[in-house]
Amino acid sequence: NRIAKIQAALFQLTQGTMAIAVDTSGTVADSSTTLTSTAAVANGSVAVGANGGAITYALLRNLVRTVLKANPPMEKPAFIMHPSVWTEIMKLLDSQNRPLFHSSFFAPGLPGATPQTLFGYPVYLTTQIPITLVKGSSGSTLTEIFFGDFSELVRVIWQELEIRLSREAYDGTDSAYTQDMQFFLAILPVDWLIKHARSFALIPDVTAEV
Repeated sequence: NRIAKIQAALFQLTQGTMAIAVDTSGTVADSSTTLTSTAAVANGSVAVGANGGAITYALLRNLVRTVLKANPPMEKPAFIMHPSVWTEIMKLLDSQNRPLFHSSFFAPGLPGATPQTLFGYPVYLTTQIPITLVKGSSGSTLTEIFFGDFSELVRVIWQELEIRLSREAYDGTDSAYTQDMQFFLAILPVDWLIKHARSFALIPDVTAEV
């Protein structure tokens, strides 16, 4: 049971390193490199408007065009977004009221029916991306969509994972000793290196479905 808890905690630690890469909250250290904070990515953003707004086919198309014009190698192209945005994309319809993007599970036999892709590129969903961003008078309702060649994003591990165990550590309420427990501290110094910043672009202000 103890080993399982440690494994779960270490999994959360590794998941957190991806959260740093797409951080928009400003809670990571200033020295950390994030896709959002990279100037070239900001310059390559495809904004909805002064107050943000709903996702559209044109926005997604222009997001892809912004990256392709920079001529990246496209070895690992992908979208990354919050699940609430994906559900909004699934609602997009053409002029004949047919889904613009659909899963082969729901639409067997239709041309281009592929599970969780956009324009042939894979879509990865994560709740690490916030859905409470604010722009203009939007209120806390906005989120971001990232697209790029993730072979150009490199995770840098500065030193090996270090785990410290303690029977005396204090958790803010009581010590490990008085609770008959053993606390552990996992330390993993990591950062991200963006080799070619123009390989990424984002839509910074789309409405997230609640």
